[in-house]
Amino acid sequence: MKDNKIATVIVLYNPDLDRLYENINAVIRQTDCVILVDNNSSNIEQIKKMYSSNSKIHFIFNDRNEGIAKALNQGIELCSEGYEWVLTLDQDSVVPDTMIFEYKKYLSLENVGILTPLICDRNQKIKYNPKSEYEYLDRCITSGSLTNIAVWDKCGKFDERMFIDVVDFEYCYRITWAGYKIIRINSVQLLHECGKIREIRILGYPIKIFNHSALRKYYFARNWAYVKKKHSKKIPIIFIVKQYIVLIGKILLFENRKFFKIKAVIQGLIDGLNLKMGECIREI
Repeated sequence: MKDNKIATVIVLYNPDLDRLYENINAVIRQTDCVILVDNNSSNIEQIKKMYSSNSKIHFIFNDRNEGIAKALNQGIELCSEGYEWVLTLDQDSVVPDTMIFEYKKYLSLENVGILTPLICDRNQKIKYNPKSEYEYLDRCITSGSLTNIAVWDKCGKFDERMFIDVVDFEYCYRITWAGYKIIRINSVQLLHECGKIREIRILGYPIKIFNHSALRKYYFARNWAYVKKKHSKKIPIIFIVKQYIVLIGKILLFENRKFFKIKAVIQGLIDGLNLKMGECIREI
């Protein structure tokens, strides 16, 4: 192992500059380089002025929004020579000061594909008291995840046809099927903003309402259908049906713009089944 050298990849798309500064300032002291992959942000000139003189920060500029999957692949590809691990971050996530220090304690565990943190939504005041040092998961989000680059290369990278949403879960399924482990390190708690989330309780059971846009609903619906077709023998149909029941149920019961979102879900399902992938260019 190359002294456990670790790179960071952050995908940018019109980021809030103050939050981005907080994000980069927190991680740049902990990893060996930071790669910013910009998906044609309107404020990219300001970002370049802020960070172009820092030798630890490297840029990749896309002349259009290429989606999260391709941007992640571009960033990891750039650091694949000389690094064995890459920390992937959303532009608005802020890592704790001891994140990498804690992660390094677990790099020697068997068949590690991803180390991931306990996600704490900055908009909710929830105290987490995990009962174990670490836990094995079947999937995790990309933000805050420390990814084994050799595993990423071996298992097929992120699926660029999906563009955005479910990209991280589909990748996780593939690496776990290949025998690699996703391990949540409970001592690492990442501040992450999950949109305008709110939580309600029904019969004491907590339900998170994300209230995503109709376009995001389209991508969720399309990509789950695509994942089922791609991995038809490994993912039970009942699992996929459950995703749609939960998605539609939350829209009907708790969200606004119900007609437009349900319409987007139906269109996404149709496109996913017909393998019409990539960026959605129709009006949603």
